[in-house]
Amino acid sequence: MPFSNKLEELQAMLPLYSKRLISDEKKESIEKILCNEPALQRELNFWDSVRKGYEKIKQDLPDPSDSIYLKISRRIKERKK
Repeated sequence: MPFSNKLEELQAMLPLYSKRLISDEKKESIEKILCNEPALQRELNFWDSVRKGYEKIKQDLPDPSDSIYLKISRRIKERKK
């Protein structure tokens, strides 16, 4: 595989890497290339910021009501009628 294709493949995996959702083998591959690729480092910083932003939003939002499932189910049943 040409190096540019490998970089594109690794770049596409960065969001998953940021969320720690990839295999150890792919993680090692990304980490080896990250050391020498500033563009991938910047891209990873972006995805880390996105992940942290979502975590902050999740903390700030209230938990859904216990009755939310019932409300959604009723609306679905009403639409089916």
